[in-house]
Amino acid sequence: MEIEILYMDENLVIVNKPPNLLVHPYKEAKQDKTCLMMLLKKQLNKFIYPIHRLDRPVSGVIVMGFNPEIVKLMQEQWHMESTNKKYYALVRGQFHEKGKRDFQIKDKKKIYRDACTLYSPLVIYNDATLLEIEIKTGR
Repeated sequence: MEIEILYMDENLVIVNKPPNLLVHPYKEAKQDKTCLMMLLKKQLNKFIYPIHRLDRPVSGVIVMGFNPEIVKLMQEQWHMESTNKKYYALVRGQFHEKGKRDFQIKDKKKIYRDACTLYSPLVIYNDATLLEIEIKTGR
């Protein structure tokens, strides 16, 4: 599988992650032999580091780096509250109002953390809505 490269320079590569693909391997998904990092490493013949991730079923833009120092700096920025994270999602059903979803997510240490997501309808179709989604907690 060839990964679509949207931008690349000496420090960064920005790619279009296909759906149903992990960004990187992790122990709970040992059975998954293929992930975005492995495919991209093979395609570019360079070691890469993820700056952020998207869940397996989600497609979208992912930023990765070649230089561990730059990746660390970008990850620090990515996780700051001042970083605005907006996504667009085509979802089933009609959403006519802006909304907020507060919930909890279990972290790596099995501790529940508060999470908050805001959504706003942009276009309503017959059986779907294009939403702008803003993740407020970084989880």
